[in-house]
Amino acid sequence: MENDNLEIIAHNLGKPMFNFCPICRKKLIEPGKFESIKTKISYIVICPICGILNFSSDLKSHIVQAMFSKSKGTLNDDNPYTEFYRFIMNNYHTVGSYLYWRKNKEEVFNINKEKFTEIANNPDLPKALIQKRDQLLLNIYNRTEYFESSVQIEKDGWYLCYAKNEKEFNSILNQCETDKLIKRTHSAGVINQNSDTLPERDPYYKVTLTQKGFSKVEEIIEKEKSKVSNNAFVVMKLDGHEGMYQNFYNFTVKPAIKKAGYNPLPIVDKATTDLLITEIMEEIRKSAFVVVIMAKHYPELNRDKILKKEEHDSNYNIYWEAGFAKGCGKEVFLLYPDSIGKVYIPFDLHSFRQYRYDSKKMKETQPDLIRLLSSNIIEIVGKGREHHREAD
Repeated sequence: MENDNLEIIAHNLGKPMFNFCPICRKKLIEPGKFESIKTKISYIVICPICGILNFSSDLKSHIVQAMFSKSKGTLNDDNPYTEFYRFIMNNYHTVGSYLYWRKNKEEVFNINKEKFTEIANNPDLPKALIQKRDQLLLNIYNRTEYFESSVQIEKDGWYLCYAKNEKEFNSILNQCETDKLIKRTHSAGVINQNSDTLPERDPYYKVTLTQKGFSKVEEIIEKEKSKVSNNAFVVMKLDGHEGMYQNFYNFTVKPAIKKAGYNPLPIVDKATTDLLITEIMEEIRKSAFVVVIMAKHYPELNRDKILKKEEHDSNYNIYWEAGFAKGCGKEVFLLYPDSIGKVYIPFDLHSFRQYRYDSKKMKETQPDLIRLLSSNIIEIVGKGREHHREAD
């Protein structure tokens, strides 16, 4: 992107209403909106590439300053934020591509400085050129209606394949042509030519997958199906940021998983929908193993009291997730509480590996359980890759 454009965008972003996405720099579907709830300030954008985003005020400010520093050539100046500014400019393409490829783009995605850093450092995202090439081929395949039909792809579509910029994107396209995986139409690219206005350049290429390209995509899909990530999927009761089970996860379960070299991936806090269930199934299939945190159960309670949530502390949904994980051939590590009445573990969960936790110490670290769980994970599943992606 040219320096002038950076300055224009940065100038627009500095206003309560702005017209460009802070991440991918595309024109928004409608102007970004300033939002203030009590003392919390954020910015809502609806981007055709990134979807609906809710930017924290600090991240938006950092992006604006990073673009200004880039345009003025001051990214190396002695400034306490300079390192993060360089980080933004070196990784916005990764974050933009991640947002483009994410599911449920019609839902609001909250992004702040920590989330930006987490996505940029995600080791599972495409980094190598071959991985980026495969991602581009998948994108073309997903747009193709039938064999030998042409599709339009954006000429500046770096976000289609995690490319660092338009130059790398075109380099990947050229390599796909050289390898005879695609056929690309190089048009003169002039549209809407009018004597009263400057001619507009066609922003698209026409691309066709070759037979060899289709074969390559089939290989990629099969490889993705059998791919096991470095994630450990965690099923737990969702009780809020300061909740008892959230604290138990933060202080004990998460450190144990990371000590074994894996990335803990707790179940998302959303309403139960068919779409969410599909996402859970996909994450379980890809995970290296699954950790299930049982809550306290009272099977003797009257059904009416359960529906009214009286004296009710349970997460019966774990049976479905634990059973599905077992059916996928995943190792399931079952954590159950030790005190406050008798804990009922159904007979069909008895075959799972079981670990008792201290229900009176859920808001503090339980070092013995950390050592036991991490060592058992390494012994049974193997040592993880030892690089971590924060997934809080």
